[in-house]
Amino acid sequence: MPHAIRLLKRQPGFSIFAILTLGLGIGAATAVFTLVQSVLLHQLPFADPDRLVWMYNARTERDRAPFSIPDLNDYARDVTTLAGLARSRIGPPT
Repeated sequence: MPHAIRLLKRQPGFSIFAILTLGLGIGAATAVFTLVQSVLLHQLPFADPDRLVWMYNARTERDRAPFSIPDLNDYARDVTTLAGLARSRIGPPT
């Protein structure tokens, strides 16, 4: 142990670089693990997440288009096979 301390005292620049590199590596690994845990490992906050479906409106100009509010209201009123409907929007408004 005393030999290692003498080496660290002799080369303080390398010591600081090594400590900073270790700190950044540990911090990055912790951040990635936290992201993976929160996105992939936690269950969805629903009773039966395997019964969730993602629906799109079929249009000719693009493969997947969101429902309009009137269409969503019509589905909520007329469709009896779904327990409920919710709308979310990612991206700019259309």
